[in-house]
Amino acid sequence: MKTFILLIHLFTSIITIKPSHPVHLSVCNIEYVSSQNEFYISFSFFIDDMESIIKQKYNINLNLRKNNEEKNIDSYIKNYIEENFSLIFNEIDSKKTKLIYEKKVVEELSIKLYFKIKIKKDLFAVRITNKLMTELYFDQKNLVIFSYGDIQQSFIFTSDYIEDKISLD
Repeated sequence: MKTFILLIHLFTSIITIKPSHPVHLSVCNIEYVSSQNEFYISFSFFIDDMESIIKQKYNINLNLRKNNEEKNIDSYIKNYIEENFSLIFNEIDSKKTKLIYEKKVVEELSIKLYFKIKIKKDLFAVRITNKLMTELYFDQKNLVIFSYGDIQQSFIFTSDYIEDKISLD
């Protein structure tokens, strides 16, 4: 009987352990809306990955699935994105373009972040740098889908491949 109770306890413990996902992937969509003269940028991450990277970088424990978030969590997430993702337009100057944070949406397994960039000049090239989560997982893949008019390109960034350039003319 003790063995049976012990097995039931062990089994229920295993079931309640938070499962880890085997794929380390983020998705980023960058879309130009000419009527607004803006790029809209969205990121999707697994919630546990975002919680882990914020813990590692800022020593903040999060539970994004619950509403007991740290007061400044949006600023931590925004800072993390700005430190590890950038768009540089035309390469006349090598300044990163400022991302304007719009919102975050927490779903069952994912967190989606929304940003925009206002464009004030004609564009002929863009350099994308994406090293998100690569310091956390050696096998991290960051899919980026870039759309500008008739131009659509996709990239898969990794810890060994963090940057690429697109010609827009």
